[in-house]
Amino acid sequence: MILLDGSLIFLTDGAGESLAALPGLARLAQATNNHLTIVHMIDPDDQRNDDDHRIAAAVGQLGATPPPAVLTLLAGQLGALLAALAPDKPRCLALCPARPNPLVRLLAGDDAERLLLATGLPLLALPATRGLPAPSRVLFAADFAPRSAAAFEATLDLCRVLGAELHLLHVYGADRLLPGEQDTAARAGTQTIRELLELDRQQLRALHDRAAARDLVVRTHTAEGRAHAAISAYAAANAIGLIVLASHGPRSAEDVLLGSTTPRTIRAASAAVLAIPA
Repeated sequence: MILLDGSLIFLTDGAGESLAALPGLARLAQATNNHLTIVHMIDPDDQRNDDDHRIAAAVGQLGATPPPAVLTLLAGQLGALLAALAPDKPRCLALCPARPNPLVRLLAGDDAERLLLATGLPLLALPATRGLPAPSRVLFAADFAPRSAAAFEATLDLCRVLGAELHLLHVYGADRLLPGEQDTAARAGTQTIRELLELDRQQLRALHDRAAARDLVVRTHTAEGRAHAAISAYAAANAIGLIVLASHGPRSAEDVLLGSTTPRTIRAASAAVLAIPA
């Protein structure tokens, strides 16, 4: 299983706002049978010396037995750590990403985007509130791409373990995958918009039925607009605790400049976002 029975690796700069996420991460790790590891990423030029005490205090307040491991790494050493940490088991990264404005993002990059591209691992991006309540409702953004199948299966596993209600959302709009990712033969044979919509409804029903067969409570919905905006709005309106996305990376010049659906959803959403590379 992609996200169960492995390692949940929390990357933190040691700031108090970031450490506020620890209780929720510890609960999630316990529920999914993941070993929680805290990685304190430091900049060699950063002269702060109270981070270690702050992290130790936050870990102590968890009361976990055994407590999560705490490692300190210089920026740039993450690759070596990942190679050493149980490479034969599933691993998921977690962090409180900075949410830069578009100009800063273009010049300096985006934390979550860089990690997804560099590691190829699932990434749990915590919301701006830095909290992580136990999610009772999980939203999966259904794009119907064959490469998203593994992310959907992982979402079903998570909902089963967490006892969460599953919401399936498909967004109609400009954010569409390349034609090679879709059922192009069936689509080429359609003659009206109504027929195209019926193809999407059939795929959404198929996902619903697969989830219902796992005894999950499932809700299906559609929306129109830009994917990141529609996903974020739906999550806010329906008390979604966790958004799951299959991340495909940038696919257009706009994606390169502003970010693809995944990083834009992370910046806009008030809920935690779990991005699974497709």
